[in-house]
Amino acid sequence: MKQYKVKKFVSEAKKLNVTDQSLSETLSRFLEIDSKGRQKNALGAGLYKLRLATNEGQGKSSGSRTLLAFKKESRIIWLHLFAKNDKENITASELKKLKLLADILLSMPDEEVARLINANELYEVNENV
Repeated sequence: MKQYKVKKFVSEAKKLNVTDQSLSETLSRFLEIDSKGRQKNALGAGLYKLRLATNEGQGKSSGSRTLLAFKKESRIIWLHLFAKNDKENITASELKKLKLLADILLSMPDEEVARLINANELYEVNENV
C-alpha cells in the first residue's frame, strides 16, 4: 500500500525532524487491528489520529500528533502534524476540513495522484529516509 504526504505535512515534519522511516514505523503499529477487527483511533470519514514520538527520549504521549487519511487496500495520506506542546488538539473546523480533504484524496484516481506528485503538492513516503 502506497503512502503519501501532503505538502503542508512535509514542512510540519521538517520542523519536528520527523523522518519517513518514523512515519512507516508509526504506521505499522496503526495497521494492527484491534480485538473487534477495527482500526484504532478513528475520527470518521477515513481520518485517523495517531501519536508520534518526536521528542528524543520522551515517548509518544509527550511527542506529536498526526492525522492521516486511510482507506484499506488503497492508500495512506499523511495530512497534518503538530507538537502536543504547541497545540492540544485540532479544532472542530479543522477536523471538518481534514475529513473533506481525506474524502477527496482517498477517492482520487491514481492518475490524479500522479499529477499532484508532479506538481509537488503530494509526496511519496520513502521508508529508507
